Amino acid sequence: MRRRRSFPLIHTGRPWRIAYWVFPYDFNHQIFPNPRSPLVWDPSAIFTYLTGSALFVIVALIPDFAAIRDRSTGTRKLIYGALAMGWRGTPRQWKMQTIVGVLLSALILPVFVSVHSIVSWDFAVSLVPIWHATVFAPYFVIGAVHSGVSAVLTLMAIMRKFFGWKNQLRPEHFDAIGRLLIAVACAWLYFFMLDVFYAIYAAEPAELTVMELRFFSWPWGALFWVVLITSFIIPIPLWLKRSNRRNITLMFWSSILVNIGMWSERFWLIVPGLQRKEEFTYMWNVYNPNLVEIGLVVGSVAMVGLFLLLFSKVCPPIPLWEIKEGQKFTAEIPLGRMRVPAIVKE
Repeated sequence: MRRRRSFPLIHTGRPWRIAYWVFPYDFNHQIFPNPRSPLVWDPSAIFTYLTGSALFVIVALIPDFAAIRDRSTGTRKLIYGALAMGWRGTPRQWKMQTIVGVLLSALILPVFVSVHSIVSWDFAVSLVPIWHATVFAPYFVIGAVHSGVSAVLTLMAIMRKFFGWKNQLRPEHFDAIGRLLIAVACAWLYFFMLDVFYAIYAAEPAELTVMELRFFSWPWGALFWVVLITSFIIPIPLWLKRSNRRNITLMFWSSILVNIGMWSERFWLIVPGLQRKEEFTYMWNVYNPNLVEIGLVVGSVAMVGLFLLLFSKVCPPIPLWEIKEGQKFTAEIPLGRMRVPAIVKE
């Protein structure tokens, strides 16, 4: 009998037990959860990451909230007035905003590393073949950077095209992010191959069985080459040449390939081990995703785009004060046809 799951709670594994995050006690078994389990660390790390990221965005947008407040009336003025937190643009306020922005960006980095390390420990501390590897923590961190930066590149190209931000997101920005992706992709390949070599070097029968499944059976053998080609072999030659990095269309499609490859890599890492986790061969099974699972994956991708559009409806996706600051020092970035929320135009 299949249990229904709602998307925001999928990460918990057992959504019907989400209440244990608030009050961690199992009334059915009359026990507390093991505090040494990464499943207990997950909510702390994820909510800390979410809080830090939200604060970072809010702090960056405080001057814009104040600008919207000064151009609004009624309820809208009250809402943006609360978000502006009394901002008047004094030198002391600008100084404090800069300091807080720097501190939050410095604090988010170790939280980011801890979140993805803890997610990797969900796998690494288990007894499933291939999963219990010490290399998973840095491997998952660098994989998150690789896919995350590529996703940012994809969104940059989309917003540049449809929001008319050609003066704000220029080829040199894509050039810079392409250079970063070269280093990240090389680091990802190192940990990717390190994970494979560790499994082979250990020479445990169960792990060798899963590794053989990964490389020589359908569809896992083909998926391995999809991962390697889309995540490294195609993007790296494109990013090595400066003219390619400044080609927005080429960078957009290469970032799409990277995200396809990184999603396929997680699938390639997780599912084969589950197929062979049982000791007896007659209990082995083949995983086939159903329509609900496919819908959840497609829906999660669509949800990112939806949230971005909703955010751009009520807040400037690029802080206007940063653009004006750039104008002051470079005189090269006119606001031009930049699409801003209707609230600001009023």
